[in-house]
Amino acid sequence: MAVVTLGVVMLLFIPGLTNLSWKKVQSNTIWGTWLLLCGSLSLVSAFEKTGVDKWMKPQKRLFAAPPGIAGTAWLASRPVLPVPWKQEFPTS
Repeated sequence: MAVVTLGVVMLLFIPGLTNLSWKKVQSNTIWGTWLLLCGSLSLVSAFEKTGVDKWMKPQKRLFAAPPGIAGTAWLASRPVLPVPWKQEFPTS
């Protein structure tokens, strides 16, 4: 499947065959979205191969937010912790 995809992508950039150019694609692509998508897919694949997903399944309550109005009220009642890296720096 990967070879077919690579072949189609190569056909898209043959000069004169389509109206695409690498500069046009590069300027219109949001690269951060692609990095986020590919990174998350790689992470899921690594979790499956190492068995971390099976370890995390029983602890899913620790990773999920409390549901509904009760969960929202619970989150709103939590104290706001200070952020240690957000400091006021003197300006001169």
